[in-house]
Amino acid sequence: MTSIPCSGLAESVEESDNYAASMLLDNYISTFNIRPDLVKYVILACTHYKYISNLIQKRFPKALIVEPSKYCAIKLIEYLDRHTEYNCEN
Repeated sequence: MTSIPCSGLAESVEESDNYAASMLLDNYISTFNIRPDLVKYVILACTHYKYISNLIQKRFPKALIVEPSKYCAIKLIEYLDRHTEYNCEN
């Protein structure tokens, strides 16, 4: 497993700049010597990235794109339900 820092990518999503996002993705692939054909999974570790999952999938056609934000939200709700010290009503 390799973690890739994606500086600037969330900002390009916020600005709806798919061209910049595409250029950044290509730059990360090149800079980190990633072989897209060998990548099995891409885990989107930022809630912004689901909005450009099509751009990511295009670069990693054989990979399964994993978008965990819904799962993380569910787990956070479960955690907050167990930890009443975070309850706003208290």
